[in-house]
Amino acid sequence: MIAAALRERIVARAYDDVIPTEQELMAEFQVSRYSMRAALQMLVDEGLIERHSGRGTFVTGREPSDGRWSARSIEELIGEHLKRHPEVLSVGVIRAGDYPSAMVACEASTDTPLLMTERLYRLDHKPQVYMRGFMAASLAHHIVVADIGSGSLVRTVEKASGRQVVKLRQVMGATIGEGRVKEMLQLDGKVAVLTMQRFYLDAIGQLVIYSENYCAGERSPFVTELVRQ
Repeated sequence: MIAAALRERIVARAYDDVIPTEQELMAEFQVSRYSMRAALQMLVDEGLIERHSGRGTFVTGREPSDGRWSARSIEELIGEHLKRHPEVLSVGVIRAGDYPSAMVACEASTDTPLLMTERLYRLDHKPQVYMRGFMAASLAHHIVVADIGSGSLVRTVEKASGRQVVKLRQVMGATIGEGRVKEMLQLDGKVAVLTMQRFYLDAIGQLVIYSENYCAGERSPFVTELVRQ
């Protein structure tokens, strides 16, 4: 969470070239020196800042590196942690039975309507990650499509529904890219793709969003780093 807040400030140019001192940041965020140093090291690893003993911490870049589909915290997963805005392919109400995995995840019946979004991230003009999101169809009248393409889907849904995501469960696997997945990722032949099923839950454990992400593995290695706060 600390790294995410500092990252947003750096990208938004809230800091010029110099980051406040460790002591100042510790006082602001009310955290230990260990937690603050861990957060700053994340930004060093991303190429956003450099630290020099006796001189201070300096901004070296304004955008996170885009070579990896990476995550270090739930906040990054919710924020979707990529600097590029996704291309919105479609937003509409579908029949749950047409998407069996979503029907099961949403505990829906065959004919239950669900709102589905399709988005695509590209890297160097090549499709990198194809994303499908499923949520209550009642949100269709409250979500602004433009918001889905300009920021985090989760934050857009939180605003529309008045519910906050506090927990995320992720299931990773692999499958052969076929049908719509193969088409969207522009795969040749039978190619394995990384799959990430994400269950975004509210404070009482109820599902807010279910999403399926399909990643072309050779284009987007997924890296997870967990830091004890």
